[in-house]
Amino acid sequence: MRALFVKPQRSAWRRWFWALIILLPTAMALLSLVQNQAFFSDNFGVHDWLTDRKNNTITEQVPLSFAPTALPLPPAPAATTPLSPPVALEAPSPADPPAPISQEQVIAEFLNEWAANWSAKNIEAYFAAYSKHFKPESNKTLRDWALERRQKILGKSRISVRVVDPIILSADQQVLTVRFTQIYESDRLQSTSPKILVLNLSEENWKIQREYTP
Repeated sequence: MRALFVKPQRSAWRRWFWALIILLPTAMALLSLVQNQAFFSDNFGVHDWLTDRKNNTITEQVPLSFAPTALPLPPAPAATTPLSPPVALEAPSPADPPAPISQEQVIAEFLNEWAANWSAKNIEAYFAAYSKHFKPESNKTLRDWALERRQKILGKSRISVRVVDPIILSADQQVLTVRFTQIYESDRLQSTSPKILVLNLSEENWKIQREYTP
């Protein structure tokens, strides 16, 4: 009976011994696992995940969202002043037609130009004031009269001729008679005398047809 009693004790001790030998590594592994769990829980949130799994709760991880960067707004358009309606321009009033030149003005300009050419000894322009049908005094021919006038005009060193107070004595469409006072000065002679010219309208220009002293 003693042998039977002791043997079982040895057998139980052996079982505990081998159980301890087997369980010790398992316990150490579990301890290491617990330590690793604490490490991962602190650093990677494993504890929260395990807790959620334990409570059968699935936590949806929402990706981080970044607030959109506010883009600068375009500058507000500058205030524009409304264009005023176009002002209607007044049409320029037609210019008044020039006053017609009187016959007295035409004759006065003709006489002044004739005296100016005579004073300047511009002999060709002086002769241009006379008609081809001019009738000289003293029964001279037109050729002789022209030669005599050329010598007298060009032979003077100084000539001044002025026409004063022209008056139209008679006029029609083709022939006009004018009277004036002629003031003549040269290096040899000074005279003031009345003169009469008979003008003939030839090719729209007045020409001297007769010249004499009354």
